[in-house]
Formats: sequence, structure tokens, C-alpha cells
Amino acid sequence: MYLTYCPDRKDEAGVVMIQQVKTAYMYLIVIGIGVMLFVFSTFIPVISSDADFSIYNSDWNGCSNLGRDVYEGGSFVPTIDISGSSGDTILHSPLNELERIEPAETSIFIIGPQTGFSDEEIDFLSEFLGKGGKLLIADDFGSGNELLSALGTDTRISRTPMFDLAFDRNVNFSVSTEMSDHPITRDVSMLIFNIPYTITPSDKAVAVFNSSRTSWLDVIDNQEKDEEEPSGPFPMMTSERYGKGELVV
Repeated sequence: MYLTYCPDRKDEAGVVMIQQVKTAYMYLIVIGIGVMLFVFSTFIPVISSDADFSIYNSDWNGCSNLGRDVYEGGSFVPTIDISGSSGDTILHSPLNELERIEPAETSIFIIGPQTGFSDEEIDFLSEFLGKGGKLLIADDFGSGNELLSALGTDTRISRTPMFDLAFDRNVNFSVSTEMSDHPITRDVSMLIFNIPYTITPSDKAVAVFNSSRTSWLDVIDNQEKDEEEPSGPFPMMTSERYGKGELVV
């Protein structure tokens, strides 16, 4: 004896209706998520800046491309303090609060620093370098020299702009091909500087890049080579050992 269940037609209609309702809800959920994303993208401001060297500046004088390249490498450690930032001010967490840092596998870039460094940050950077970290400081009229002094190195960034007869397009863009055999110069054939400042290296530092022999320090501030003004070449980038680490300026 075989028993076969034949559902009532009303049951079939009910099942179909339930499926249709579920499908409708799915569409509504997807549409709702899309609307929310659109609204958020409209009202949440994009962090941007026109400040020189800013990581939020996408223009030629900004560092957003550098930040993007590092991020795409999968090793970018964000430091922005969302809770303290606003449309006018972008705040960052102190350096000594950086987490997940393995000095021997990490490089820290400090580019165009404008504010001073706390004792805790200086101690952190000194310990970071001592344990094998790499620190790059690039600056002109900011607080770079204050940091170098606090770290105990005699390397300094000059306060006098350099000009060069070797330039690209106009005199503000000096060109340098004078490089030493160093890991930093691997696959690099030329550097272009925008009104650069030279470096006075410590006894422990070596020059990675120099300006050309046709360069001079514009002490008189007339963008012309005068007899009494110092002539190049001048160190433009230096590297020195610091504990187990490396300090690049």
C-alpha cells in the first residue's frame, strides 16, 4: 500500500505568495543599502588639504600618492585621530601611540613637520631607531632640526635655499644626478627639487645625493650666483647609522 500526499491548491498559492514576499523584501533591503551608501557618500566629507607635503594633498606638492602606494603595499599604519579631527583641522595620534610596530621591519616617514615633538615621541623614535627601525625626515622650515637635535645627531637641514644651473623648466626646480652607490638610490637616476635646502651632515653621515657642481646657496636671496656665495656640490640627502637602525634626512 502506497500513500501519496497531494497538497491542497490553497497551500500551493500560499507558498508562492510567501516566496514573492521574501523576494520583495530582498529587493527592498538591497535598494535600502544602496540609498544609505549614496547618502553617506554625499554627507561624509572627504579629508583633503592643500598644505605642502600633506598626505591629504593630491596635488603635485602633496604626498597622497606616496600614502596610496604605501597603503597598497598592505603595510600602512593609519595615525589619524578621527574623534579630534574636523573640517578645518586634521589631528593625528602621537607617534608613541603607534601600535603593531616591529622596528626592524618598519620605516617611519616624517615629512614637513610643523609642530614640535613631545619627550615621549622623541624617546619612542630614539628607541625605534636603536632597535633597527628606519626613520626618514624631510623638511625645510619646519621642526625637523629640532627633532634632529633631540635625537642627538649633528646632522642639520640648512636655512638657505639652493639654486642650480642644472634645472628642469625653471630655476626653482633643481636637478641632481649625483648619487652614491646606496640601497636608497637603487633604480633611481635623477631627483628634481623645488627650491631645496641642503644638509650639513654629521661625522657619521654619508651623502646619498648631492647637488651638481653648478649649484650655490642663495645667501643674498636674488636667485643669482654671486661671488661670495658658497658653491656646490652640497649634500641633499644623507644616511647615518643610529643604533641598529638608519636615519635618513
